[in-house]
Formats: sequence, C-alpha cells, structure tokens
Amino acid sequence: MNVLNLTTNKNHSFFKNQIESLKEHGIETEVLVVPGEHSEDDGKVTNRSVTDYLRYYPMVRREVSEGYDLLHANFGYTVPFALLQNKLPVVVTLWGTDLMGDKGYVSEICSRFADEVIVPSPIMGNFLSCEYTVIPFGVDTELFKPIDQR
Repeated sequence: MNVLNLTTNKNHSFFKNQIESLKEHGIETEVLVVPGEHSEDDGKVTNRSVTDYLRYYPMVRREVSEGYDLLHANFGYTVPFALLQNKLPVVVTLWGTDLMGDKGYVSEICSRFADEVIVPSPIMGNFLSCEYTVIPFGVDTELFKPIDQR
C-alpha cells in the first residue's frame, strides 16, 4: 500500500511516530506539508496565510496522480484539499485544536465526507456529527517510563 499523508506540521513527535510505524508495517508513505510557516516563538504565533493554503491545492492534485492507494489528511485544515480530489479514498486524523479550536467547524463539516475519521480521544467525538474511530496517539515507552519519584 502506498499512502499520501497531508499535514500542516511533519515535526510533531506523534506524527513522526505514526509515519515510522506505517513504514515498519510495509506501508509506503509520502508526506506533503502545507507551504508556509506556522511557528510559536516566545508566545508569538505565525500562521500560514490564505495564499499558502491556496498554493497547497495544486500540490495535492499533482501528487494524487502519482499512484497512491489512499490519501490520509492529518490535521483538519488539510481535509478540504483531500476531499477536492476524487481519485483516492480519504482517511482523516484529527489532532485536537483542528476540531475543538476556533476554526473547528471546518474540520467538523469536512469530516462528514471522508471515508474514515480517526480521533485520538473519545471526548473529541462530542465535536463530530459523523462516525469516527478512536485510535490514541502512541507513547514511546522507551522515552516515557516510570521512574523513581525522588
């Protein structure tokens, strides 16, 4: 299986772990990141512009024609671009702020049209009006493990 992953940030540890896990299971993955910058430095947030998202659509269209079996929209703001193509089934993984934040309505509405919706916690289901599957984000048990409290 060959999967195209759409995301806004490929540097989140849980996203990196997800991609590595897919590769370990023999699933080939490519990642297509929304152009532009989103950063949080010293309390300042730099968001992508509307133009950055408009530039993303032709990128997605080009990649979809490259022989993928599935389109996986990681983070709700990539879902509209996944749904604008009609060649591949669409799986959506919502991360939290994309559904429960101030623009969560975009994720909620678009998720209704996906082939599958994944959320990492049951509470997120309260914000959806479609069927979903709960798959918690994994924890690296080599990095996070019980230690002596002292």
